Amino acid sequence: MAQERNAYDVRKATSDGLQRIYLIVIGFAITQALKQTLTDSNGFIGLKLEDDAHWPSILFLIAFLFTVIRFAHGSVLHLTALTGQKKWQWDMLVLITQAIMFFILALTTTEPRLFLSLFPVILIVDSIWLIVLFFMGSISTMEGEWLISNILLSIAFILLLYCDLHALLSIFKISELAVSVCIIAALFDYYINRREYFPA
Repeated sequence: MAQERNAYDVRKATSDGLQRIYLIVIGFAITQALKQTLTDSNGFIGLKLEDDAHWPSILFLIAFLFTVIRFAHGSVLHLTALTGQKKWQWDMLVLITQAIMFFILALTTTEPRLFLSLFPVILIVDSIWLIVLFFMGSISTMEGEWLISNILLSIAFILLLYCDLHALLSIFKISELAVSVCIIAALFDYYINRREYFPA
């Protein structure tokens, strides 16, 4: 019994430490996205925010924030309430990798094609992990809904990338659609899983 308790304490301490690393990297990603979008070599871009040419970057920033905050919230919930004893180490490896990918994505808010390319990559990596959890028999209803959301968002961003590559839509229209689907995905996730995110 004492050995089991000690193993639990060590596992929890390690998990807590890795969660902090995960959240620190996510925090850096958010900071970088804000800096990338709202500053230049002279500091805050100020009135340039009103330029039509800068609006796609702002919309991509909003899409990024809605997604990264939702993912971070869900990831911490997954690690603390949904994960099992046998796979928490792998969860942490995948999630820290995910956090690093979000940091890289944060560097691309002013590069539409790169943003549109990298965004679905993160979703696909997360989806692969959720599918692995499914086959391990350890996926919750909430995580199943995350998988569906990831797949739909990935398809949407791949279509938007296709539109950009073939000049079917303006970059402003593409960024509008990108932020719209991200906001819808976030609001739907929080609504459908409101009892899990915010239990009474």
